[in-house]
Amino acid sequence: MSFNLGNKLLEIKFVTYLIGKGANGLIYFLSIPIFIKFCGIELYGNYVFIYTAFLMSNSIGTGWISQSVLKFSSKFDQKHSFLKYYNTVIKITNINAAVVSLIFILVIFFSGSQLNTSILVGFCCFLSIKYSVKLVFNQSLLNSRIYVFSELIRMLIYVIIPYLFFLFNVKTLQLEVLLMSLLLSYLIGITFLNFNIKNDVITSKDSFSPYQSKKVFFTFISYGLPLSIWMFLSPSSNGVDRFLIKYFIGFTALAEYSALYDVVTKIYLQIAQPLGKSAQPILMNSFNKRNFELFNKTLKKSVLLLTMAFIVLGSVIYIFKDFIITDYLGFKSEKTISILSSISVPLVFSAYMWQVSIMLQKIIEARKKTALLAGYILLTAIVSTVLSILFLPKYGYKASAYIMVFGSFLYFSMVLIKLISLNRNENK
Repeated sequence: MSFNLGNKLLEIKFVTYLIGKGANGLIYFLSIPIFIKFCGIELYGNYVFIYTAFLMSNSIGTGWISQSVLKFSSKFDQKHSFLKYYNTVIKITNINAAVVSLIFILVIFFSGSQLNTSILVGFCCFLSIKYSVKLVFNQSLLNSRIYVFSELIRMLIYVIIPYLFFLFNVKTLQLEVLLMSLLLSYLIGITFLNFNIKNDVITSKDSFSPYQSKKVFFTFISYGLPLSIWMFLSPSSNGVDRFLIKYFIGFTALAEYSALYDVVTKIYLQIAQPLGKSAQPILMNSFNKRNFELFNKTLKKSVLLLTMAFIVLGSVIYIFKDFIITDYLGFKSEKTISILSSISVPLVFSAYMWQVSIMLQKIIEARKKTALLAGYILLTAIVSTVLSILFLPKYGYKASAYIMVFGSFLYFSMVLIKLISLNRNENK
């Protein structure tokens, strides 16, 4: 299979992902006030709670496979060996998705959700894991256009269905409508990816022998499981702060915090995530092929672009924060507006620090020292949780934003210290 690493590859793929992410981001931003009006603020908070748990289960169920695919796919550059590798990974994915989804159904049900809601979210989890692995294969093969179109179609389905219910003033079973639209979005996304997959992949049923399959499985576990734990605990999917806000303050406060968090941080992530999706396969493929010049050049360029994006978008958010909070999100309470206004910049700054750390840690990932990263994020999560328990009851969700900043600095410091240590050892 082709893993071409030509000149200007980062820029080309970045622009493709950026256009797709921008379109998805616009759809997502439009959906937030619609979802709030469709559900009401408290029910929307309940949905955020369930959706956050869904994202966490998706991270732990998908991360170890997806990250391993990005790391190891370029080693199977012959068509026949790649097809066997692909089919083996898909079989592993199906078994993994079934197990994770069943556990997730039980967790959601015993957390107080109704059985039908738990089963619905469980099916969403199953389909999302299958979809994510198929999608990441396209990322590893540098098929950015298929990746972008698939995500765009999925996001449109996810938003359009609830919007139609809202448009025709059908305000019944709102939570089930949102979950059903999520399920259909992944189902249609899988259908699109299957339709666009190469014919030789569809017709080939060859996979590795049981011995080779076990070897792939345990290689994925040893490399990818620490990264899956990382993704589970990372700020992009970690729901601990939201669970604690819900526990100490309630669903209304959770909805207020989540609405601003989702808008402000995702404005910056519209740049950061396409850059990460473009850079990671290039970094891993160049490292595997020992092209360290391209590896270092790509890494430096990526960090520079992340910093430039933060300066520009951070300034825009600061200037228009009142418009975002009052006109766009529709909050009217002076107290709520004051609190949200004070945390808008800290939220986007923490997002910047996390994205720089994620980019720099690719050096550690490439050297297969992923267990270290799991340890770093676990320590960060524990410290952040303790601080949240101490300060949330007294200062409200305003404390969460500043704890996010502290956590990002803590994690960045640990990654930086490790990189300095690696550099010293290599120069001895």
